[in-house]
Amino acid sequence: MKAKFAVLTVMLVVAVTALPMFAFGSRDKEPAANPDWTQVKEGDRVIVSGKIRLVGSAVSNSLVLTDSSDKDWYVDDAEREKLALMEQRETTLSAVVRLDPIKFADGTELPDKRVLTGIELVK
Repeated sequence: MKAKFAVLTVMLVVAVTALPMFAFGSRDKEPAANPDWTQVKEGDRVIVSGKIRLVGSAVSNSLVLTDSSDKDWYVDDAEREKLALMEQRETTLSAVVRLDPIKFADGTELPDKRVLTGIELVK
């Protein structure tokens, strides 16, 4: 009788500790489509739709994808060649987000720059 009780107790403990794994899902989740710009974290894979634009001056310019909320997602310089010919066109990209801090010389901080790396063309 004690052996059955011990086996049932172990089974109950295993079941209770395994439940959170199913409730919270795995870390290998699908990329978020058109995510909330403020909620994106470093290393998140996202799917973003918008227009590819060139911003800045002739000396210092960047390629960005501007989404429907008018938020700019910067394209990593290493990925720039892939998208340079798509300037002023609507597109959908899957990419990993890197957050680059923006801080002025006077100490003023702005929200982090969202830089897209590991870009794959979705549409």
